[in-house]
Amino acid sequence: MTTKLGFIGFGKMAEALWSGFITYGNVTECLAVDTNVSRLRMANEMGVKSVSVADVVAGSDLIFVCVKPQHLADLLGGLGSCSWEGKTVVSIVAGKASSVFTHYLGEKVPVIRVMPNTPALLGEGMTAFCVNTFVSDKIKQVVSDLFECVGRVIEVNESQMHVVTGISGSGPAYFYKIAREIMPIATDADLSPDQAITLIAQTLRGAGQMLMDSGKDPETLILDVSSPGGTTVAGLTEFDRQGLGSAFRDVVNAAVARSQELT
Repeated sequence: MTTKLGFIGFGKMAEALWSGFITYGNVTECLAVDTNVSRLRMANEMGVKSVSVADVVAGSDLIFVCVKPQHLADLLGGLGSCSWEGKTVVSIVAGKASSVFTHYLGEKVPVIRVMPNTPALLGEGMTAFCVNTFVSDKIKQVVSDLFECVGRVIEVNESQMHVVTGISGSGPAYFYKIAREIMPIATDADLSPDQAITLIAQTLRGAGQMLMDSGKDPETLILDVSSPGGTTVAGLTEFDRQGLGSAFRDVVNAAVARSQELT
C-alpha cells in the first residue's frame, strides 16, 4: 500500500521520524508545513515538499500533527472545513486525547495517537500508539509497520498514554542527564570525553539489551552484577542511602502529571 505522508509541524521529533522513515522504511514522498522558516529549510533538504496546511491535508493519507500542545486548538479550529474523507490523523501531540481532534474535525475522523522518541532517528526508537474506533485494521497496521521501521512498537489503551509519555517519550532525556552527571567522574580521572561517552553509552546500551533479551527481570539482573562486598554492592548501597529509587520515580511521575495537565 502506497501511503502519502504529511507533517503539520516539522520540529525535532518530526525530523527524527522522517529521517528514520526514509532510512529504514519504504517511503519516498512527504509534504510539510511549519511556521519556522529554518525548520522548513531543514525539511526541504531532507526531500520534503513545503506546502500550505490545507495542501498537507488534501495531499496526504496520514497527516502527522506535530505541534506544541498549546497551539493545537488554534490549528484544529482552522481545519474543520477541510475534507477528511479517507484521511487519518496521526498525533504526536503530548497529552491531547483523540477526542480533541474529533471535536474539531468531525466525530468519525480516524485518529491514531502515538508517543515516539528521538532514537527513532537511528532506528532505535520506542513508540506506543492507541487508536480511536474509526481507525481501520488496515490503516492501524500501516502505521504500526511504519513505526517498526524506526524501532519497537506497542499498542496501548488511550488511558495509558500519559504513563507512556513519562517513561519512554521523555525517557531519553533522563538517561542523557545521568550520562552528563557521570562524565566528570571519568574526565577527572584523565579519561577523554570520547572515552567517557563510550564507557557510559555502551554500558547503557548493553544493559538495555540485556533487559530486553535476557528474559530476566531487573532485580535478577542486578543480582547478576552484584558480588558480596564488591564494588557494585558499594554503589547500590549508596544508591539506596541517597533515596535515588524514590527520586527516579518522582522524575517520571512529574512528566506523567504534566502530560495529564495538557489534556
